[in-house]
Amino acid sequence: MHYPFKYSVQNLHESNDNNWTLWLAPSIADQQKAIFEQLKQPSLSADEELKREPHKRVIRLGNSVIKWQRYRDPRRLIKANVHANERLTRKEGGILRTEWLNNLYLQEVGVAIPAPTGFAEQRHLGLITAQATITEYLPDVLRLKDHIDDIELMAEKEPWMIEAINLARQLHELRLYHLDFHHQNILFQGQQRLLIDNEKLLHTESPNVALHAAMLGRLGYGLRYDPAEQSRYTELALPEIDVCAVETFRLALLGKITGKVLTALVERSGL
Repeated sequence: MHYPFKYSVQNLHESNDNNWTLWLAPSIADQQKAIFEQLKQPSLSADEELKREPHKRVIRLGNSVIKWQRYRDPRRLIKANVHANERLTRKEGGILRTEWLNNLYLQEVGVAIPAPTGFAEQRHLGLITAQATITEYLPDVLRLKDHIDDIELMAEKEPWMIEAINLARQLHELRLYHLDFHHQNILFQGQQRLLIDNEKLLHTESPNVALHAAMLGRLGYGLRYDPAEQSRYTELALPEIDVCAVETFRLALLGKITGKVLTALVERSGL
């Protein structure tokens, strides 16, 4: 992805400890010691554990969220260090550095996200072995899926779906395409929508209808209901924008488009 601005760390506080380099915004510089301890010993208890996978951990520490990832196996290590990329997304020196840069760009162009406040990187013998992003912690947020599941009436579900569709439209107008656009990566804090997990972000030379459709199809596919419920979705009053994209969302919501079809849409987008 091409970034139309030059990123600088000159306004961030840089520190080093045990092969880690940490860049922090002045607003959270007082958390430096606690963050270093978490980076060096990921098994330490935190205020809240939000996600855990074999090579990834997401925690809350004070007013920050730390996403930590280790590149231990050869495949991940190669990807992080020689920019071996997925076919459509360029990895800027490790997937979390990519996400950090994408977050800065999204913030620059006015897409609402949890504010990026820091980045950390561990190196051994010059090789990137682990990275972490630090973002602001936002209390009282709900994922889109949680909103939808907690609402009984279809008329009350529609506004939340439309907000998510409008977020996709905002990205489309900016020629930005999120290849992991689904109900788990869209948060709401009150009425404000926020986008997370932004490592797979594409910027195209011109608007790409196929990628817009794939984004909304992925969203609808994640929100689909049981066949007995699907008849309730046929009358959804969706925005009349980009007919192809909205119809893809509707068909995916009704379970009439599979994940393989959505993958094919991305593959045939012309990129």
